[in-house]
Amino acid sequence: MFDRFKKEVKESFLYFLQIAIITLVIINFIGRVSVVQGSSMEPKLHTGERIGVNLFIYHFEQPSRGDIIIFKCPADTNKDYIKRVIGISGDKVEIKSGTVYLNNQAIPEPYLTEKDTDNYGPVAVPARQYFVLGDNRRNSEDSRVWGFVDSGLIKGKAFFIFWPLKEFGPIK
Repeated sequence: MFDRFKKEVKESFLYFLQIAIITLVIINFIGRVSVVQGSSMEPKLHTGERIGVNLFIYHFEQPSRGDIIIFKCPADTNKDYIKRVIGISGDKVEIKSGTVYLNNQAIPEPYLTEKDTDNYGPVAVPARQYFVLGDNRRNSEDSRVWGFVDSGLIKGKAFFIFWPLKEFGPIK
């Protein structure tokens, strides 16, 4: 009887160990849930929302213009930020009276609800670097403040809102 109990305890332990290992792999290499802090990505994302972050995708492709990424802040790598990729390597970025020009062409930004009036640049985005902006330009610390984001600082791509349920769905 004791041998049977011992066998069941061992099997249960191995089962939970396997679950723990799989969970750690998923959390560290495939995806995780993050909580949005701050208003820099409003109206798309709001403080307290839970979002799914794909940690795996940028091992196989580079971020694209328009992607919403999670990255370590270049000015303080202890902080994670979430912003939209505006310029990629080789792009020329300029902001005139709040309108963003990419390679001398004004870009449509349907995700903005309020336009800023700032001017910035022009700047050329170096290799393996990205120019990122918050969607709430008047309340965003972004590439205009601390410069480009190196590809090595990028953690993943925001792809889904899990909470609150009324916002449930893909992030575009």
